[in-house]
Amino acid sequence: MSSLDSAAVTRVVQLIEHRTGLDLTAQFRHELPTLLDRLAGGDLNAFARRLHLSADSSAEWQSVISTFTIGETYFMRDSEHFRILRQKILPALTMEKRQASNLELTIWCMGCATGEEPYSLAITLYEFLPDLANWTLNIIGTDINSKALDAARQGLYRRWSFRHTPEYLEKRYFEPVDQSLRLIPTIRQMVTFQRASLLDVPPVATCDIVFCRNVMLYLRRDLLEGVENMMYRVLRPGGWLLLGQAEAIRYERERWRLHIFPGVPIYEKPPLRSTTGSLGRVRYESLDTPLKTLPTTGSLVDDYARAVAALRLEDMKQAAQILSGLVSRQPHHAPTHTLLAYLFANQKALPEAEAHVEAALRLDPLQANAFYVKALLAMEKSDDAAARTHLKAALYCDRQHVLAMDVLAALQFKVGSWPDAYRLWRNARRVLATLPPQNYVSDLSEMTVHGFDDALKLRLKGVI
Repeated sequence: MSSLDSAAVTRVVQLIEHRTGLDLTAQFRHELPTLLDRLAGGDLNAFARRLHLSADSSAEWQSVISTFTIGETYFMRDSEHFRILRQKILPALTMEKRQASNLELTIWCMGCATGEEPYSLAITLYEFLPDLANWTLNIIGTDINSKALDAARQGLYRRWSFRHTPEYLEKRYFEPVDQSLRLIPTIRQMVTFQRASLLDVPPVATCDIVFCRNVMLYLRRDLLEGVENMMYRVLRPGGWLLLGQAEAIRYERERWRLHIFPGVPIYEKPPLRSTTGSLGRVRYESLDTPLKTLPTTGSLVDDYARAVAALRLEDMKQAAQILSGLVSRQPHHAPTHTLLAYLFANQKALPEAEAHVEAALRLDPLQANAFYVKALLAMEKSDDAAARTHLKAALYCDRQHVLAMDVLAALQFKVGSWPDAYRLWRNARRVLATLPPQNYVSDLSEMTVHGFDDALKLRLKGVI
């Protein structure tokens, strides 16, 4: 491309990012020139002028938004969220409402795309509330994509929207229309849709529950703090925030109460009568039924490898986007939870990391990498004794886990046990000698066998 073309691309990207909040350069860095040239009809400068003068609701802007928004959704996506909703959140929330003689619930779904998420919530409430007719339910779905919202209002879905959905939902709540399924009017009428971005004024003043799942993954980093503040303000005290599985609150974390369900962190705005405090900020919860291992599919292997590659490049945003989809489709895959734990640990979101590492170990008690991550989390808390225990567990599960050997050796060296440190580092080098030099030493490391061996040589020099 010429320098003039590059400058035009930059101007258009900045305009789109400013208006929508989307982080285009992170998501589409390689395809941006081609996509924009197609949208512009070959004249980027004229395209930029038209966008600048047009409202976000215009056909041209909506074409841009349709191109750059991710519509990956299906009914009951992240099924654990809906299980927690039914077993924990709704029972407590509705009991509180009944006691206050206030039978009204307001739920806001951000980035609702074609409506599967808010309709899933409507179905959940329809099944949960025996006296539904006595309640005032406000379920609002918002998105910046007008075309997606039009489809949501129609409630007509192809079978792809049911790819990880219990079969009974189709039979009970949908009617066949040609090759598609239409949601019955009873459920459709429970949801309203509105075009809005996260940069706009919220559609309601106060919410009981906010769903903002896999939305912040695609936003510009400089907007995240403002969005988190907005969600905190709109939630009433005692309200709940559900983020995507690969997302965590980043700013002013101490003002939230974090509930750690098996493999699923969920945030609560503390009730007025409560003070969170450092000791009460994190609560560990249980569910009625344990996680179960399910068979995996071929696509899992490719997506998992892509997530590992992104982590090695320290592209945490790309890794989170891949893992978000992966854990939604395969919530019972222990290595995915381990990768998520490692991702959160790198972001210093330690309770969220612990939630996923514990989920990994429930699903696979011999997951060596999970014990290794658990050791890293213990070291973050300056608990070297616990870290040593977890590293030994990792080596029990995998006697050739060189990362565990290395860290355990460093801990032994730290307390003056030099012979033990020397033995561990020597054993790690013996393991590496059996592996191809160009291989990576672990899914949790960007180092090759050759590079890691060089590092261990230096460590051994410091012991001798």
